[in-house]
Amino acid sequence: MQRMIPKKPIAALFWSIVAALIVPVCECAIIPVVRRLIIKGVPIHAGVVLLVTAPILNIIVFGSTYYAFQKNPEIIYGRVIICILTAIIVGAFVYIFCRKDIIKENANEHNHTQHDHFSSLSHKLTHLINHITDEFFMVGKYFIIGAVFASVFQVCVDRTILAELGNSQIQGTVLMMGIAYILSLCSSADAFVAASFSHSFLPGSILGFLVFGPMLDLKNTLIMMSCFKWRFVFIYILLVFLVVLSLCLLAGVWISRGGL
Repeated sequence: MQRMIPKKPIAALFWSIVAALIVPVCECAIIPVVRRLIIKGVPIHAGVVLLVTAPILNIIVFGSTYYAFQKNPEIIYGRVIICILTAIIVGAFVYIFCRKDIIKENANEHNHTQHDHFSSLSHKLTHLINHITDEFFMVGKYFIIGAVFASVFQVCVDRTILAELGNSQIQGTVLMMGIAYILSLCSSADAFVAASFSHSFLPGSILGFLVFGPMLDLKNTLIMMSCFKWRFVFIYILLVFLVVLSLCLLAGVWISRGGL
């Protein structure tokens, strides 16, 4: 992955999108992967592009989206197009304004990696197990906390209340993005949940749910805060929210006028 992504900033943006196609992992698992790649020398803005695109641009998610929205091709292709545009915009912004180190230090990780170049096979296997253990306990606790809050929301909130706001383009899109954030669904299955809202919300709102959820949700926000510095996490959340909201509103208007 490090050799695949070039150092030139513009080329790195587009090659990172290509690289996302071979990293079909969910929005939570991609965070420690990107963190590790940045530590190994991948440019920060290229890592951010992977964060944005990997949970959506893979054959599993495309297949589930196609199955759930066979009669709505604008949703299928809109999800991919908005994802790519968001990745380019966010990646370019991060390259221009966020060049400082964004990684939180991990003493155990430093101890595991500092002798990797001189290790035998048995030592490398030991380091591998140590890395797996560290990542599991670092990510797992936040995953459990996020899952608890998401479960409470799914059980306690009445969908009929949400449907009342579905006819508003702006309010509906913001609401669906908020629902996606709280529900914290896996990107390989969220299309089926989005399909259940399709009769109550406009296409732009559905796209907001399908695009924003895999990029940002409650679980991966907690995981990001454990991996990256809080200033970067805040900028990333704000930027992704504004870009996705703007693109989904534009897509909603275009679709309503007969686009796609």
